[in-house]
Amino acid sequence: MFQVNPIIYGIGNPLIDIVINATDADLLSLGLQKGIMYLVDENRQSDILHYFKETTPEYHPGGSAPNTILACSGLGTPSLIAGKIGNDSFGDIYLSRTKEYGVSSGLIQVDGSTGSSIVLVTPDGERTMNTHLGICREFSDNDIDEAKPTLFSLKAVLIINIAIVSVDLPGPPPVKAKTLSYNLKVEIRITTVLIVSAGANNGQSKYLNFCNEFAPSI
Repeated sequence: MFQVNPIIYGIGNPLIDIVINATDADLLSLGLQKGIMYLVDENRQSDILHYFKETTPEYHPGGSAPNTILACSGLGTPSLIAGKIGNDSFGDIYLSRTKEYGVSSGLIQVDGSTGSSIVLVTPDGERTMNTHLGICREFSDNDIDEAKPTLFSLKAVLIINIAIVSVDLPGPPPVKAKTLSYNLKVEIRITTVLIVSAGANNGQSKYLNFCNEFAPSI
């Protein structure tokens, strides 16, 4: 962990990537279209893992904003990742791997399932993802620890990763980052917005409202 204050603060969806080599025939058998990211439930993930029960997956920390933070840390920039993970084996793996990368942790570990994405990689390098967001959807501004001054550097950059999906399957609520209330010069970058077709119109509206309220300059 860095001994200096992190200057990049990432808020995102901490997911464990379960990477499996697959073929086009495998995708066809599973009813998957190559290159698509599917939001699925745990039962669907279990079915896919059962299909590949003879293979050995690789496990890596993932999520768009967390990946950005890991890269920045690897380049020597003090960085912190905030989000919510489960008190389970995937959560433990996530904490261990972020420490290996030297990332400061603002992760909250609670009872629940750590989000995960089964990433099927075909020989052409294309990825087909089957993602269950899990407990990360419940991260909120109340999970930001105001008692840790190291979380609030004057050069902090908030990288907010938002999944905006259908009305029936709400993603993590836009986090009203409390650093804004400290009158700091904070730059907000929205790295990823996911809009599922079933709720596209509603998702677009939520996204634009968020931008207008928190990041009018984007």
